[in-house]
Amino acid sequence: MPAQCTRFLLNLMNQCKLRFSVYVPYFAVGLGVVLIYYKYKNGSTNSNSSQPPNELNEAELQAPLKEEAAKEKIKMLDYINLGNSSLEMGSYEDAIEYYTKYLLLCPQSDRLLSAHVFHSRATAYYNMNLLKECLADCDKVLEFLPTNKDTLFLRARVLMGMKNLKLAAEDATVFLLTKDNMLHSNEDITYAFFVITAFDEETIQNFRDTKDSNLLLIKQIKEITNYKESFIDETLNAVDPKVLDKELIKTNIMASIKILSKFMDKYNADTKRCDPSDIIKLMHFIKLQLKAAIRLKLIHETN
Repeated sequence: MPAQCTRFLLNLMNQCKLRFSVYVPYFAVGLGVVLIYYKYKNGSTNSNSSQPPNELNEAELQAPLKEEAAKEKIKMLDYINLGNSSLEMGSYEDAIEYYTKYLLLCPQSDRLLSAHVFHSRATAYYNMNLLKECLADCDKVLEFLPTNKDTLFLRARVLMGMKNLKLAAEDATVFLLTKDNMLHSNEDITYAFFVITAFDEETIQNFRDTKDSNLLLIKQIKEITNYKESFIDETLNAVDPKVLDKELIKTNIMASIKILSKFMDKYNADTKRCDPSDIIKLMHFIKLQLKAAIRLKLIHETN
């Protein structure tokens, strides 16, 4: 009996040992898988918590957008360079095409560069004798840069071609009165005075062709001689002194008004008649300078 009990116990121990040797490796593998999963889960959570996911995504999204914007800017500048080259070579149609492509893409905030392109395209239009298109581009430039001498001079030429001598004379006057007039070439100054003289001659001819023109002339002279110094000051003071030499303009206007007043005195006394053409030129001299100041004043208030 003791021997049988001993064999039974040994058999039981052997079976347990076998089962233990079989199941332990499976148990170890399972435990390892659980530990690996737990570690991966915690690591993923920690990495996500250290950097917000949106921030990473936004940076990844912005990079190609910035790259595309840079390419678009280079493309727009290429259009300007190609337009300038075409303009210099006299290929005006190509220049207009390139400038137009730039203007269709450029941002509205880039006003100075856009004004430059509008002026260049206006020059191309002018050389093709497309005066309406040229005038439209000149108008856009002067909205941004009201005293730009090159555009004022170009528009004066265009208006001469369109027989709008009054507005051409106004542009020529602004051109001559701006403080950077020392930069004007003698050729440009000569042409500006030619424009003003053409306006004078047109008005003189209309005066001679108009019935009761003397009465109309006297009425206009009276209006001007009634200008008060305070009115002149108010008009000129609204203009940026960096743009116009206001003291010089005021001196010229007041001296011209005195000459007109003396003419009126002689006219009323019927002692001496004066050539109306000289009076008309003098009136234009006053009106054009005041008109130039008012134009710049209104642009200053608008901006």
